[in-house]
Amino acid sequence: VCRRVCDRGAIALAIASLSSRCPCIRKVAVAICGLFLKALQMQESHGIKSWRERPQLEMIMSSIQRGLAVRRAVQIQRYDAQEGIEFGGSTTATHKYNIPMLPAVSAVFLAKALLILSKPRDEMYGQMNRYFLKLADYHGAFQDCFGLPAFLSLYCSSSEELSRCRVERHWALLSLKDGAVDEFCYKIISQHHVPELIMSSFDSLVDNPDTKSELYLTIDVIETLLQSGGTRAANHLIKRQGLLSWLHGTVSWRNTSSVFPYEALRCRFQKLVATAVDSYRCMRHARGDDTDDDDALEFYEKVPLANAVIRICLDGADTTENSGSSNAFSPSLLENTCDALWAIHLADKQSQFASTSSGSTSIHDASYLLEKSVCHMEIFGKLLASMCDLPLVTNETGVPSAKLFCELALGFVLETTREAEVQSCTILLPLKKVSELMKRYSCLGNDAKILSQVMKCRHLAIAVVGGIEVWEGFLPYLGGNIR
Repeated sequence: VCRRVCDRGAIALAIASLSSRCPCIRKVAVAICGLFLKALQMQESHGIKSWRERPQLEMIMSSIQRGLAVRRAVQIQRYDAQEGIEFGGSTTATHKYNIPMLPAVSAVFLAKALLILSKPRDEMYGQMNRYFLKLADYHGAFQDCFGLPAFLSLYCSSSEELSRCRVERHWALLSLKDGAVDEFCYKIISQHHVPELIMSSFDSLVDNPDTKSELYLTIDVIETLLQSGGTRAANHLIKRQGLLSWLHGTVSWRNTSSVFPYEALRCRFQKLVATAVDSYRCMRHARGDDTDDDDALEFYEKVPLANAVIRICLDGADTTENSGSSNAFSPSLLENTCDALWAIHLADKQSQFASTSSGSTSIHDASYLLEKSVCHMEIFGKLLASMCDLPLVTNETGVPSAKLFCELALGFVLETTREAEVQSCTILLPLKKVSELMKRYSCLGNDAKILSQVMKCRHLAIAVVGGIEVWEGFLPYLGGNIR
């Protein structure tokens, strides 16, 4: 019975439950582990010849038992040393003998190790077996309760076989992703400089066409750390490690179609950008306005990040077109690009300084992306607002693109205002950008279609605060068309 229970993952679940915040759940988990260890040591279990993995299971369960005993002894000593100092002695007495709560990174590692050792054919069996055989202190007690067990040795694998190194690195990354669930876990992860290690190895993955699966998992791990690490992760990754600058720096000088040859990779990177920018915005909101660090209020990465996002989308579409696909822009790629640009737009909107960066995205790329998303109104609206908020690169050959941009922007304003109440930014941002383009390209002031659209937007501009001032910028081009 115990063998079937173990094979179906029940014991692994009990080990993972040692990371529960509820003391009662941890007590039940310890009781289950103790009963299972007792069953492993019974004479009847020794007599089952087909249960060849029993010695390894007994080894890991004994290691966990001794490790918890050592941790509990240390915990009791600390409580005894604090008696008479802590306020409320009853609280100390209540929690003195609680089962130690393991961080999820350690509990998940132990649960996975048990599953591996129960299957001798598993490709990680040798590594896990050697890890627990090397434990010598306190008769093999597992003492790395508040660390990253075996992560560094596996991620920085010293195996002579390249395929073996990739297997170990993949397993280490997957365990890290599954174990990072809260700020407490991220504290342990950051103390071992794991984020820096992963980010520094990113370049080698980008330039190697055979490691795209590991690249995908690496991006996934960084996003998981941001999402689960809360404010601690945002401060560490964005403020101290410069994650936003790192994101656009990794692709700024590379051919993005070769870096991200698959749509899944492009979408995953776009999601990471959106998550990172949202974390930055939440971090700024949590700090509030009572700060003297004025330089931190400006979103310096707005323009290069947006340009990187647009390049990844457009280069990916060119790759798809060259492969003969009829639909270059898939809905998922458009949606993820829209989410990333919208997050950048909101983060810059929260900044207390106007951006002074020069443009990196051309008017041709902006109008081309808008044209391809015109069938998706919600996506188009967010893309338009994001594009209008960016400084675009214009040149003498950009007249057709500028004309298309103006027609799409004004057409969207007129179309959306028919259905429901519209926010002021939906009207003001497109009108400002169209006015800017008409000043740059004087020939647009003679285009009958654009002037007709501008005239129709007059009553909409009057309805929003500051709208009439923006619309009056078109007066020099309208001339005798005003009645």
